Amino acid sequence: MAPARLQSIRRHFRTIYKRKTTTTATTKPEATATSSDGGYVAGRRPGRRPTLSRARRPVPLTPGVVELLAHVTDPVDGAAIRYIYEKLPRMRPLLELHPPARFEKRDVFTTLVRSIIWQQLSGQAATVVWLRLLRMLDAQVPGSVRCLEPPLVLDPVAIAGMPGPQLFRESGLSNRKSDTILEAARAFVAEPDRFVKLNDGSATDEEIIHTLVQLRGVGVWTAHMVMMFGMRRSNVFPIGDLAIRKAFAEVFMGLSKAAVQKRVKANTLPTDEDMRRRLRRELGGDGEYLSYISHYMWRAANPGFVYPDDRVDHGVTDEWAARSRAQDARA
Repeated sequence: MAPARLQSIRRHFRTIYKRKTTTTATTKPEATATSSDGGYVAGRRPGRRPTLSRARRPVPLTPGVVELLAHVTDPVDGAAIRYIYEKLPRMRPLLELHPPARFEKRDVFTTLVRSIIWQQLSGQAATVVWLRLLRMLDAQVPGSVRCLEPPLVLDPVAIAGMPGPQLFRESGLSNRKSDTILEAARAFVAEPDRFVKLNDGSATDEEIIHTLVQLRGVGVWTAHMVMMFGMRRSNVFPIGDLAIRKAFAEVFMGLSKAAVQKRVKANTLPTDEDMRRRLRRELGGDGEYLSYISHYMWRAANPGFVYPDDRVDHGVTDEWAARSRAQDARA
């Protein structure tokens, strides 16, 4: 081989060797870290823990929510507030703006009657009719209302014994609602076994709905009201509720009230399926505490929203309690 050619080959190999040694000297060894079970995890620097992803990182509570939780005594209510705060950022302002939800276990029949009255009425209008009905029942149907102390309870036996629904109509109820209440009372009396699981709270959500919607004039929305305000079911999202649909468009779609009103007129508000699909996406599944989410939707739609629960009875119960004390004093 010619000397020139031999020198060229030697220079070539010296260059390759020099590159290799330089790369080896400057390249850091592959880092390893000990895993939780004592093994090694390749590709991670020793002594550094893996960070939580943004989705899993705990969300710090605002001072307002911390103060709110300090006044919430029920653990379920507190868990619901934390859940909504962490999962639904768009609803965080509502947590501080509105009072927390209050769901109680109450008499099922009484809650059913109240929910029937609330069908397709504003809470204020329904309250007027409800209180008028209570006074008329107390005056004309002995034993139909028991109210020594709150909560107030309607007796289905006394109501079922009424000759007809005329008294309900005189209180301001429609013919359909009057018939529905009377027929419901008679069903509770004639078929007590049919409603026993509702009264003892052992029925599943599906069983409650199936049992109640068999009553004429009772639909899924009314069954949902009974579940929320009479049986304290925490994961109910009412079907076909206009106020919730309007609030959902504001909170989750970012629409102004004027834009929402246009959608009401055009009948283009989000449907029940639209809302459920959006919530499943935001919550990462079917979700929990939907009753509490519903509460804040109602409040967003109307801060003075009146629920079909026993809070509307306080004026009457206070009045009757005072009357009872006066009668006891005279005796």
